[in-house]
Amino acid sequence: MAVLKKSLIKAKSVITFLWLLCADGLVDQQTHLRECELLPTTFFDFSEHGLLRNIVLVAVEAVVLFACVAYVHSGRSYWPKRRKAAAEDAGLDTDVAEEKRNVDHLCQTGDFSGHTMVAQNVHKFYGDFHAVRGINVGLRPAECFGLLGVNGAGKTTTFQMLAGFSELSEGEAYAENLKVTANPREWQSRIGYCFQIDGLLETLNAYEFLYLVGRLRGIADEDLRTLVDSLITLTDLNEYAQRGCGGYSGGNKRKLSVAAALLGLPPIVFLDEPYAGVDVVARNKIFKGLDRIKKLSKSTIVLTSHRGQARSTKHLIPPPSQRTRPDVYTNE
Repeated sequence: MAVLKKSLIKAKSVITFLWLLCADGLVDQQTHLRECELLPTTFFDFSEHGLLRNIVLVAVEAVVLFACVAYVHSGRSYWPKRRKAAAEDAGLDTDVAEEKRNVDHLCQTGDFSGHTMVAQNVHKFYGDFHAVRGINVGLRPAECFGLLGVNGAGKTTTFQMLAGFSELSEGEAYAENLKVTANPREWQSRIGYCFQIDGLLETLNAYEFLYLVGRLRGIADEDLRTLVDSLITLTDLNEYAQRGCGGYSGGNKRKLSVAAALLGLPPIVFLDEPYAGVDVVARNKIFKGLDRIKKLSKSTIVLTSHRGQARSTKHLIPPPSQRTRPDVYTNE
């Protein structure tokens, strides 16, 4: 009985509240109807009784929000750099210091016609951690360039900055009339990129995936078939090309990622650990293929690697966080 009494009390409270809401609504309705009769306003009047003020507010808000979204997705940043890296020229190795002088001269003259890309004084900070310390390098057409270093040395971070995927804390990269900080989307259209972690659509086979990538890059169908067939052969994927790439081994996934990066023969190709998990025979085949591609297409190929995998590169630079140690890099 007590439970029923409590339920009735709650029901009474709810019903009373609903009646009060209805009464309040009826009073407001009559009040506004009376105001409409007395005030000589139209629906689009700018006063508090018209709609024009709200319409203008919504329009301005839409423009501002659209501009914010466009800015965020543009990849640009006009925030001032957080800090200036300390000058460390005195501790540079001889070869690194000479390359820095060459890069500074190129940037002063503004003539990048003989280079695919020039990076000047590129730094990356994560909080107080200085991840990349002053990369200075000029890359020429038909050059294979290797970035050596142990895990955590900053190789992938350097790649992401030079490819326009990560913001530079300091410095700039140039290619013809482009700057990576000012034109990140146009910059990326010149880039082929093999990520350290494979970004494949695992329901597609190798042919389907490469055709998809090629069409997204705007390659004509009559050229695409020849390119895809050549890259499948180059990366030694003929035996598996008709199978879904989700079932590939780690090495075969790396081969397909390398093929996708090379598709369309972009001016610059970044290969992040392209030989990880690839058997020695296929690795040697890719070595030779990369050499042919850079000679025929004049593409610049930049790869990260460990010392034991670096024999396909023409020039090597030390890891970004250990660039003052001459023992960590070689010229081969």
